Amino acid sequence: MPITIEQAQGLISEFCRIYSVALQLRYKIRATQEEAIHETATIERAGRIFGAYFPVGRYAAFAVSNFRDAMAFTRTLRHEIIGHFGLNTFRPSEKRALIGAISTTRHQSTLSEWWLDVDRRYPSLPESFKAEEIFCLACESIRPDSAVDSLKADQVSRQVILARSRPMEHDDLFTIAVAVADGFKNRTRFQQTFPATDLDQWSREGL
Repeated sequence: MPITIEQAQGLISEFCRIYSVALQLRYKIRATQEEAIHETATIERAGRIFGAYFPVGRYAAFAVSNFRDAMAFTRTLRHEIIGHFGLNTFRPSEKRALIGAISTTRHQSTLSEWWLDVDRRYPSLPESFKAEEIFCLACESIRPDSAVDSLKADQVSRQVILARSRPMEHDDLFTIAVAVADGFKNRTRFQQTFPATDLDQWSREGL
């Protein structure tokens, strides 16, 4: 049974209580995706849309009638907020490096099924946007008690993302995702990349 707007509001309040940086954003909760996203965003034309993040307006929109339960809604919250918004809490050069490292994982056995899923759902997306979706999928499985390993996150950043001394795997990606979520908890992360439009990935300055 679909969740209600009131239930969604409660889930967002709980999410923001845990990940307090998420309070910086606004939330648009509507019954249908036409109301939440755009009147032309029908299921027939756009497919089923659960949520979307709009970086320029700094808000996330959700169509509650598309969710089967509260767990599915919470996974989408993680996807949109820790995932899409979280990527913009990296400096532009860091975000590019992370997206670049993820782009090389297409044939990694631990991530290949995610790539197949993203290719199926978003066949026309550029590769860098598909890589962003892979990061957001990793964020979906984060739990409030997911343990952060700061030392390991630093090692992954230096070795796997910057130096590319070894291929990125699922565990590396999850380590970075949990580190972002932890920064949302303790208020150490803030937006540093400001996309030029809602359909862009990079800063207005083009850095």
